[in-house]
Amino acid sequence: MRQLIKKLLLLLMLVYPLTGVAQTEVISEKYKLEKKCLNKEIVKSKRYSYHHIGEFYKLKDLELTNKIKQKSVDFSAFRNRVDEIKFRNEVLNTVNKLLSQHEKKLLSENQCNLLFAFYIDESYKTIMVEIVSYKEVDNILSVRKIVKIIDKIKKKRLKGIIPIPKGNYIKLTIVRRYNA
Repeated sequence: MRQLIKKLLLLLMLVYPLTGVAQTEVISEKYKLEKKCLNKEIVKSKRYSYHHIGEFYKLKDLELTNKIKQKSVDFSAFRNRVDEIKFRNEVLNTVNKLLSQHEKKLLSENQCNLLFAFYIDESYKTIMVEIVSYKEVDNILSVRKIVKIIDKIKKKRLKGIIPIPKGNYIKLTIVRRYNA
């Protein structure tokens, strides 16, 4: 029986990396932060995503068990443009307050644009927040600062979002460009 379990685990370890689910790497146990690296073969660049430990796999498990699926948003997830601009400005102001001038300068020098992705379910709760970049942000910002940004923007109140059908979630993305 033990040999059968060992063989099954070995088989799972060999097959799992080939399933297309991005592998995550724990950056900090203390701050509960992990990094996901997605290779883009066409562009020949890497995209890095930072989020709390386990949130990515929880979302993928919900999708695989058909409990929840992503609903595409054609134009905007907000009912009107004013609500969208207000939410975007709140998020960007929060990020600007948390980053020092030196950190903003480093992001600018490295041409490191940040994308903030919100995954929101039918009850308007934020399932997951991730910071996405084409550069490794943990080399520029401290892990503590990244976690603080994620926690602060995760607490933002969502107003004026379109109704989300039951069993679906939507993804909102806000971009912050740092140009040299």
